[in-house]
Amino acid sequence: MSSLDKYIDNLDEVILQDYQRSRVKKISEELSGIINSCNKIVFMCTHNSRRSQLCEVWANILSNRLNLRLSFFSAGTEKTEVYKEVIETLCRVGVDINKEGKLNLTGNTINIYSKTLDEIKEDKFIGIMNCSDAEKHCPLDPRSKKNIKLFYDDPKKYDGTTKESDEYDRTCRLIASELNVIFKLLVDPV
Repeated sequence: MSSLDKYIDNLDEVILQDYQRSRVKKISEELSGIINSCNKIVFMCTHNSRRSQLCEVWANILSNRLNLRLSFFSAGTEKTEVYKEVIETLCRVGVDINKEGKLNLTGNTINIYSKTLDEIKEDKFIGIMNCSDAEKHCPLDPRSKKNIKLFYDDPKKYDGTTKESDEYDRTCRLIASELNVIFKLLVDPV
């Protein structure tokens, strides 16, 4: 078993707090109500450099594992670059990302790079906002059939500190854990 498989299997052992269980159940219900008519999801964050990138990668990995027929993207209001610690934390948990920033899944290649909403070519999608700043600054995109809030604290505040790796690992695990529950509820609603 690969280290990534072990990491994913251990996500089932993460105990979510009451507020987390409530929010992931609500998000799963919101998605369940629309994914039959719109199966493309865009994770949005202002710079598309940290949280939305982690969400895109984990959504692709976990939905692929659960055989969900969903497509995922990430985008921001500003094009920057994916912060190096995002790639490093994903590699630490066993995600195999090549030097070009590509992750290969069965029948699907994920290109990890910063992009804006203008670069998303889908004619309709579900928008999932990952930071309160995105809620304030992201324009309402007429292609978004539903906007869902799934906010995470920005690990950027730890950049360049001795806590940087630990905080990115924590954010990565939080995102993976919550998306794991959301997708499992889509497959098997309680």
